[in-house]
Amino acid sequence: MGTLTGTTIADGDTVDIEDDTYTFKTALSVGPAVPNEVLVGVSDSASLDNLIAAVNGAAGEGTTYGTGTVAHVYVDAFAGAGDTMVVKAKEVGVYGLNITTTSSLTAGTWAAVALTGGEDAEDRYAPFGTTALALTAAGEKFGVNVGAQNEININVASATANFTEVVVVLNVMALQERGR
Repeated sequence: MGTLTGTTIADGDTVDIEDDTYTFKTALSVGPAVPNEVLVGVSDSASLDNLIAAVNGAAGEGTTYGTGTVAHVYVDAFAGAGDTMVVKAKEVGVYGLNITTTSSLTAGTWAAVALTGGEDAEDRYAPFGTTALALTAAGEKFGVNVGAQNEININVASATANFTEVVVVLNVMALQERGR
């Protein structure tokens, strides 16, 4: 997650989230429209609400943010306390932690240059923390666990010297069959 504090948001200020740059404008461009422009509101809170709508691809395209703007691929945005916007990575682990955040606001800034906190991928794929696996006489163990994120974890380990633990993670998608 990352928090952007915005005060005195002005025309030409920019906010960068990974590969997308959002530019605040006092009037949106028309003929041709410019994607990722965000209308400066009557207050900093209103300006950030417009940015949140742009990041999420929510209602307001063409009026509060530029026509052609699409929802951000990597994050969702929502209002934080006071005049702040919070973004949350759509994916957990290192993918989310590598999303960069910068800005050139007249006054205001991101809390950090990349998203922080949240669930770490290593926590998500912890090998069978809730499944008891007994070692066989030879010192091996084997287990299969279906996780909360529809992944199947297969863990094979051994107490035998020079044998390292192997973890395989398979992502399973739920498919829905449509009428024929």
